[in-house]
Amino acid sequence: MQKLQTLETSLLVDMLATYAADYSRMLKEGTSDEEFARCSLTIKSIQAEIDSRKQTAANTSTTDPNITFQPDHIK
Repeated sequence: MQKLQTLETSLLVDMLATYAADYSRMLKEGTSDEEFARCSLTIKSIQAEIDSRKQTAANTSTTDPNITFQPDHIK
């Protein structure tokens, strides 16, 4: 699998939806423990990457409440 950090967020969301559907199918129809564990780990990895990006965006956003506008510095 390609490194998750190099993929666009929209692709990660699509992958998450696909793996979640596979996970649900596996729960319903059954599968090997190895395949189920691999799918579960992949879902957790994708979620962690998306969460990491959300945290990064929240910390660098101009809507962050810790960033103040100081008009005295604008000329």
